Amino acid sequence: MQKRLLNNALVNAIRLFVTLGIGLWMIRLVAGMGQDLLGLYLMVLAWRWVAMLPGNIAETVSVPLLVRGQARANQQIRWLLLAIVTIGGLGAGVVFSATQGMFAPHLLAWGLASSLIWGLVHTALAPKLAAFLVAGQQLTFTCHVAARRCAELACFVLVSRLAGDSPLDQVMLWFFQALCVSLVGLMGLAMLWPAGPVAQQAAHPINPWVLLRQTGLLALSGQFTLRLPVIVAGVLLPPPEFVTLALIFVVLGYLRQLATVLLIGLDGLAARLGPTGAHSLLWRATLVQAAGVGAAGLTLAIWLPDVLNALSPNGPELLPSDLWFARLMLLALVLRAVSEAWVKVAVGRGIVGGIAGPVVWTSIGFFAAIILGIAGAGAAIGLNLAACVLLTGQLVLVVWVLPPRIGLARRALCQHGDADQHSFNQRTFWRRIGRA
Repeated sequence: MQKRLLNNALVNAIRLFVTLGIGLWMIRLVAGMGQDLLGLYLMVLAWRWVAMLPGNIAETVSVPLLVRGQARANQQIRWLLLAIVTIGGLGAGVVFSATQGMFAPHLLAWGLASSLIWGLVHTALAPKLAAFLVAGQQLTFTCHVAARRCAELACFVLVSRLAGDSPLDQVMLWFFQALCVSLVGLMGLAMLWPAGPVAQQAAHPINPWVLLRQTGLLALSGQFTLRLPVIVAGVLLPPPEFVTLALIFVVLGYLRQLATVLLIGLDGLAARLGPTGAHSLLWRATLVQAAGVGAAGLTLAIWLPDVLNALSPNGPELLPSDLWFARLMLLALVLRAVSEAWVKVAVGRGIVGGIAGPVVWTSIGFFAAIILGIAGAGAAIGLNLAACVLLTGQLVLVVWVLPPRIGLARRALCQHGDADQHSFNQRTFWRRIGRA
């Protein structure tokens, strides 16, 4: 089991470095076109992350359903999520384009269109990507995910070279159009790619709609924490402050991507290992998350000004209040990474009840604090107050709320496969975490 976990972490680390490197390189290239176009790209990037939400939900839901042979329910959920991302994406894009005044309408429209197509491709391919994970084809999964980011970089470099002396706005427009076409082509190729056989477990069927609701709430909490605040900031803040805040959230997003990448395949591994193996997996995954994400968070906290300057050399100067906000957020995200490891293992075992609510309300509280803080006290004070709200909420989740709810106490798992509140011992739980 240690070898499986090590292989999983190694392949995920490769995927992280590829996607992280391309993502940061893209920001650096766009920053060379001016702060206005950089702000536009960062806004489009935030919308892309939101559009990927249904695909992330579909991928997570597919793992426990595939190992239980509930393929029909899995396809029904995929079609529902495709409808949601299409209708919701079009509606939200039209409303936002009509209400904002920061960016050129035609550029923003094509940028939002590329984000919507990215979300549709991600959602349509989610069951197949989940099948790769369950079948243990981590490298194949990595290639499919990295292909989209490579296509984005290739489109930008190719359009920039072919455009010659064309206006920068026109170059950006052609880039968004080329990206839309390439995403559709990649989806067609991925649909034809064969997936390995999925070994089904002799586990009790689960209610797919309960699983969808709980998984959707958990995924939505990430949007309230890192994605939607960027969109709100684009409406409430002037362009220089927006670019600085958006870059900070990009860096925070990549730290969370590190946490997410280390977790990819963990639910599938938990589903294959069974109750006792999932129990051992929990402690090892906690160690990996705390060590890996904690080290990355500490590094970013120290070198954050240099990182932001490297991404946008001509951007606005980083204020002390921005630095404090970023460091508080980094600490909160390290705690969140630990709790996400627990949730991922629990979801792989089909244990979802009582987990989503506290996580979502913590994120909603942070999102509300962002809006009220910026509107009432200004960006400098409001953002730091909101970060303190998130940090406090994550600390309460990790220490008190989630441990008895994840259903992974040894006796409860071996007997029932679900949470047993009466068999949980908080001191024993943390002692086992320490021994790992």
